[in-house]
Amino acid sequence: MDAQFNNRVMTSFFLWMDHTILKKGNAYITFGSKLYNVRDNFNNLYSYGLPFKQIVADSSIGTTVMSGVYLNGSFLSTGQSGLVDINYYEGQAYFSSNKDSDIISGNYAVKDFNIYLSNEPDYKLIFEKRHIVQPRTSRALTGLAPEDRTIPGIFLINRNLANEPFAFGGTDTTEIDIRAIVFSDNGFKLDAVNSILNDRVRTLVPIFNTSQLPFNHYGGFKTGSYNFQSLDSSTQTKAFISKVQVSHISNASIIIREIRDLYEDVFTSVIDFKLETQRNPRT
Repeated sequence: MDAQFNNRVMTSFFLWMDHTILKKGNAYITFGSKLYNVRDNFNNLYSYGLPFKQIVADSSIGTTVMSGVYLNGSFLSTGQSGLVDINYYEGQAYFSSNKDSDIISGNYAVKDFNIYLSNEPDYKLIFEKRHIVQPRTSRALTGLAPEDRTIPGIFLINRNLANEPFAFGGTDTTEIDIRAIVFSDNGFKLDAVNSILNDRVRTLVPIFNTSQLPFNHYGGFKTGSYNFQSLDSSTQTKAFISKVQVSHISNASIIIREIRDLYEDVFTSVIDFKLETQRNPRT
């Protein structure tokens, strides 16, 4: 099935939020490490993972974007010596042959907050899904598998989609309600990301066409790089953020006590966004 408007909105909002938090909050740290065999073949390729995810892919942030890896000290760009691609959201490099006897390493920027699209109900995300707290540099490092979801992280859920009449000729206002469930490893970062996103009320989110999306099926770039600001300036379709509501989960609540039974030090909030855009949905 072809991607529809709702798919485009969620993917575009994902990219917008990722860029906004990274840019407004300088929410990343540069790092260098080995890549480890994660024992997970992808499309008959050999996967080697970083001990952190996700890593910055957006060149407009102005930090390190991993354009290749080092194999036994020699730098490889994508397409060289069996390096097929780099998956920025899984923190993995894919090779066409086994590299277990080699040393693979890379330099990159780790996000303070990972962003995930989710279709899980709120209660499942909070209580039934066990997420991995981003590993510390002091512990023994290993590669993270694709199914590992690390926090601090933000999970985006599409809660509502509705069309209301706007003008003659079939123009509607499409209203989209998106919920972000935020997991942080400290209160300072939670307050910071809540503040950044709360201040985005009455601003615009670009809605990209499928052909504009920068990533291929490997999670790497369709072309040589990805720059959100250039992508934003190239599209005229926008959604207006008419409302943002931030809800802290109190430390005294039953919910937070149950969360801390699962996680030792996790701070949580819920952020609800209402987006509006005018369109002709029946043409």
